[in-house]
Amino acid sequence: MKNLLHPRGRRHLMIVLQKASKLVTAQKFVLVFIIGLLAHTEVSAHASTITRKWCGGFFHRKFVASAQTSVLSYTRYQTGYNCIGQYVGTANIGSWSLTCNNESKGCSRPQTATCSKSGTVYDRIYSGCYLLFSNPQYYNSYAQAQHLVGGINLNYYAYGRGGAGHTGNSLLHPYLFDQLADNDKSAGEIRGDVDINDNNQLVINKMNGRLGITAGADYFSNIKIVIIKENQNISDDEALQHEEQVQNGTYPDVLYTAELNISKDGITHGGVFSQGLASGNIKEFNANQEYGVTINDFSIVAPVNAELQDDEKLTLVTVIDGGFDISSAVVSKNANDLLTTNSKDSKMPQLHPNPAKDYVDISVNPAKQDFVRVRIISPSGKVSAEKSERLSPGRQTIRMNTEQLLPGVYVVEIQSDGNISSRKLLISK
Repeated sequence: MKNLLHPRGRRHLMIVLQKASKLVTAQKFVLVFIIGLLAHTEVSAHASTITRKWCGGFFHRKFVASAQTSVLSYTRYQTGYNCIGQYVGTANIGSWSLTCNNESKGCSRPQTATCSKSGTVYDRIYSGCYLLFSNPQYYNSYAQAQHLVGGINLNYYAYGRGGAGHTGNSLLHPYLFDQLADNDKSAGEIRGDVDINDNNQLVINKMNGRLGITAGADYFSNIKIVIIKENQNISDDEALQHEEQVQNGTYPDVLYTAELNISKDGITHGGVFSQGLASGNIKEFNANQEYGVTINDFSIVAPVNAELQDDEKLTLVTVIDGGFDISSAVVSKNANDLLTTNSKDSKMPQLHPNPAKDYVDISVNPAKQDFVRVRIISPSGKVSAEKSERLSPGRQTIRMNTEQLLPGVYVVEIQSDGNISSRKLLISK
């Protein structure tokens, strides 16, 4: 539902709501209902295949089909301060949570992974410790990846107020976020043969399909081909870590990238997809309130500049994804944005991994032998976990168990040497 309130009207409404927080229960219910006009929920979906040239066992990650769907909800603190008095700002704290993560892998094909999810998620607005708003928002998304003997087949769609990305969190400017066109869709389908031959060439044979968004809406639809080099003696866990790094753009040995992206601003492209547009096998369309591209029998052979050692091989990743494009409203994508600090930058604690699932390591650097207390604080301001240790001077790590925490944005508060510092921690299951 589009927010129809004028910005000034929204600010006035929020002030009125703050002043009314002490009203009777029935009046509070009315306020919660009214403030529902300010809520947003986003979904996204992606499907990908991974192809390696070697196999280390029956369940090895030689051929991988992966499907993911996710949903974004946000938390906002009206006053800028959370329940324990820390300043966290008034931006929407957007938090991605996976609704489905499915994969199929092995040394043979076919491999198929499918995600189809719909349901509800909650946005929350707080005034200090007081929850003003918590309203369920419906979402619907689908993704399927098929790694077939004769090629690949990738499909996805994301309906509603969807968002770019799969996991992670970001700060969203409330006013800019409200200006985005929502309640539309993004969808894509790609089929064909995409592989790397023995001469280290990217080979695409008879690729067909389409990528599309609702015309004029703030959505995106994307296909990307990435080629990396790996040591063929890596473990399955290392292979999975590499795939995650490719997805989030941090893998160090990327040798080739081709991308085709659709948004309301037009088409951006690179690599072999630029050649497909030039040849006419990839064509732009804008009809029946849909904007995008069609891909018709696109075939090409492209060399990959690779200097490989005897134990290194090339790995191919093909992914399509899409959803609501919130990039113009993002204030920050860094989950480690500092909330408050009373300590020196050189001693600033670090969190890893972030996002976290089962545990998080807090790296601290006390100047002298001292007790260090770590607290993990929930979005509502409650202490979810706490640990104190007596540490010697120098950089050390405190591990906190997070497997019982629900997905969301938490605050890790560290007290050491008479100072208090805080970091944001994203829990993603």
